[in-house]
Amino acid sequence: GAADVSHDGRVTLGEAYQYAFTETLARTEASRGGPQHASYDFQLAGKGDLVMTDLRATSASLLLPAELTGRLFVRDAQGHLVAEVHKLPAQPIELGLPPGRYRVTLDDNRRLSETTIDLGAGKQTSLSTGRLVALVPASGTNKGDLAPAPAADAASTGTPLLATSAGPSPVPPRFALNLSLFPPLDTNGGIASDNAVVFGLFARSTRLSGFALTLGHYVDGDAHGFQMAGVGAISKGDLSGLRITGAVDYAEGTLKGMQVSGGIAAAGGGRGAQIAGAANYVRDEFTGLQIAGAANVAQGDVHGLQMAGAMNVSRQLTGGQLSVLNVAGDVSGAQVGVVNIGRRVRGTQIGVVNIADSMQGASIGLITFVRDGIHALDISSSEVGGTVLGAVLGNRYVYTRLGIGVLAGGNDLPGGRTVVGSAAESSHYLIQWGMGGHRIINQRWFVDAEVVATQYHRSSGWQQEKAITGSLRVLAGVRLAGSFSLVFGPTYNTSVGWDGTDLVTGSGFAESVSRSGQTVVRMYPGLTVGLRI
Repeated sequence: GAADVSHDGRVTLGEAYQYAFTETLARTEASRGGPQHASYDFQLAGKGDLVMTDLRATSASLLLPAELTGRLFVRDAQGHLVAEVHKLPAQPIELGLPPGRYRVTLDDNRRLSETTIDLGAGKQTSLSTGRLVALVPASGTNKGDLAPAPAADAASTGTPLLATSAGPSPVPPRFALNLSLFPPLDTNGGIASDNAVVFGLFARSTRLSGFALTLGHYVDGDAHGFQMAGVGAISKGDLSGLRITGAVDYAEGTLKGMQVSGGIAAAGGGRGAQIAGAANYVRDEFTGLQIAGAANVAQGDVHGLQMAGAMNVSRQLTGGQLSVLNVAGDVSGAQVGVVNIGRRVRGTQIGVVNIADSMQGASIGLITFVRDGIHALDISSSEVGGTVLGAVLGNRYVYTRLGIGVLAGGNDLPGGRTVVGSAAESSHYLIQWGMGGHRIINQRWFVDAEVVATQYHRSSGWQQEKAITGSLRVLAGVRLAGSFSLVFGPTYNTSVGWDGTDLVTGSGFAESVSRSGQTVVRMYPGLTVGLRI
């Protein structure tokens, strides 16, 4: 993976040679034997580059971010060296590895640091600089020397400090109990150590396995068990169990459990639940539940549910989002909010405004825009003499309709029929919203079936009538020329008026009228004809 110069997820034979050439020259140019150059003899036939490694086919990968610099050594759980990489600045590198736990050591010519990281099957895991813990280098003996050189001397000369293969990582002391006012004022003598039980105002531990009750707690490594902090808690490693904080909860590593914070909860990724008064944040893939008063933000994929008072954001979503604003890449599930934005959506979007690149499912909203779907305008008229300008927006199979129009005055309708039963009634504006299904028959013909609700407002003062019409339409469409299509078909309408309003909008043909107190219901067939662009 380190040789993938083009960052296309594949290492070709040419890239592998160039990497070997550069590394060989860099490691030998200052040697007594002089610079060495890697040579090659390729005997190939055919076209294109020979792919040596396809990172996209590996079951797991380790991403070394751009800000990481130095020489890295990657060892598996048995201590075997599986990769050695010279990482240049401002250039991310992805290593394809089998799933499992690895120990990563970084030598940046100033210090040694290391961490352990778990790679999951089918996932990309990023190694952040915050996870690396500084090491005290093991003293080594050069060939012919009588005694090992002190580590301080090596550091003062600027010589790179190299870890020996047999030198174990320093083991911090372990104290079961830590009573702390403020480090180093604690019962551990100011030495950062592994703890089982911690009490105090502010405390620091290298690792925690047990119980902690403090105002603030900083853990250099993993934290397991139950923690409660009045202000905040920070762990640079993994977090498992339950942690409750008043303001800030930050876990650099993987979460396996629950974070509850009055302010902000953040984790590297993992599985469990985050509940925060203000915001939740995860850097990598997360499975579980996020509930926040303001926002949930996930830089990785989310498998589960995000609920927030203002905003949900995730790279990819499998599950649901519920908030005012929902934003995700690929969505398999549901987005429910005022504004929903997704790239490829397989499921449902329910909101006022729904936006997607592609949609396989239903988008229910006042305004729906699908980039590869239906975007059409039509102008239509029906048996009531009104003219409606409508927008038809949706995917290739399901769409929403939004329209505005003018309904003729009473004396202009057949037989003198009016909107509310008065021949003196003036014209009305109408607003339509509906949903429909779209079916393409062949290159020229298509069929739409839709349900539409119509609301009426008086032209003087925009006063809303106490009445509404629901219509079921089956429309046939035929393409005429270019983007123009003729649409036509029968409708069946149900008009309901209350508080004395009698919504007379039909022609009177085959009309059924029922009255109950101040409520009048009229049911009648109709016809709609229009031109769609």
